[in-house]
Amino acid sequence: MIDDVREEDGRSPVAEAPLPLPLEFEAHYLTNQEAFHAYALAFLGTNDLAEKAVHRAFLEILRHWNALLAESDLQGQTWAIMRRTVNPCSASATSSR
Repeated sequence: MIDDVREEDGRSPVAEAPLPLPLEFEAHYLTNQEAFHAYALAFLGTNDLAEKAVHRAFLEILRHWNALLAESDLQGQTWAIMRRTVNPCSASATSSR
């Protein structure tokens, strides 16, 4: 049997709790998300595709956040992830030069 974990008013406490993110990551997101979205929109052509690409890029950035913080060029590294997310073919062509 599965117990219902909803509050008495029907709300789910799990659904309302935000995931804890590193403060520096949140600041990086707030600083860069508009530029990342504009870049993705220019390449992908629709707002929906651009939003999905930015979401995927920031998930990858978060996944590697601690290693990225150790890099000398955090901004450059996160833009590289964004470019690779938006256009994987051009990112691999650029890196093979």
